[in-house]
Amino acid sequence: MALLSELLESIAPRREIFDVQLSDALAALAFLDTAESLRPRLGAVIDWTRADQGHRDLLNEFLGQGSPDKVRAAIGIIVLGYGAFEELLLTIVEKCATSIAEETEFSDLTREFRDEHVYRTGRLLVSHKKKREGVTVIPDQLGRNLGICIDGAEQYSLNTLAFRFEAGVLHCDNIEKLISRLGVDLKWDDVGRSIDLQHFLGEKGVRRCGKEACQRWDSLVSTRNVVSHRGGDTLAISMDELISAVNFCRLFGHAVADAITTTISSKYG
Repeated sequence: MALLSELLESIAPRREIFDVQLSDALAALAFLDTAESLRPRLGAVIDWTRADQGHRDLLNEFLGQGSPDKVRAAIGIIVLGYGAFEELLLTIVEKCATSIAEETEFSDLTREFRDEHVYRTGRLLVSHKKKREGVTVIPDQLGRNLGICIDGAEQYSLNTLAFRFEAGVLHCDNIEKLISRLGVDLKWDDVGRSIDLQHFLGEKGVRRCGKEACQRWDSLVSTRNVVSHRGGDTLAISMDELISAVNFCRLFGHAVADAITTTISSKYG
């Protein structure tokens, strides 16, 4: 229980940021929807005699704007939601690796876990020459930590950043592969235990909810890829569907977070 409490505390700030990001996305969608409805009606309810010239100019500019496709203007929200989820998940993986190192003797780590640490550290070291944006690599520190991760070590430090590196596009298969780096398997039944997710999806059974959540997430990731790489002009999606996608992303993110932390705690706690 101590590991679970510490883990939940360590990821709480990122979960809060995740919520804020998606709440802001929903607020932006609501504002855009309201603005489109308000613009053609505004002229009839304004008391122009009480507006100074600066306000008149601003109102006339707003009223004179055309009627852009609000969905096309807002569809990038899908990319924002995916990005918020990605950073949440990668942060959880890194924090889990930190908690494992703090709570587990090196001799108690499986050979598979140790080998994964070596491999992931090597991949991170290779990236040093390429200077990837957003990735800070300190080779001396990585090598030092790797050097003390040996049989019989009483104290050791994992290169926790390495576990989150090169995760790929996070569809459900890659989410499973990412979590397996920590020596555990993510069960979609555990994701399906989220009551909020069950209510949202209209699924009562844990297994059906987990399966439906995975399918829906993969669909969202496919949409994100189209928007990111081709602009999304070919997509047929409504504002209501966009709002639903953002709400789903929030619930899915927290359900996955809960499933991962509970699984890690069960194995290493």
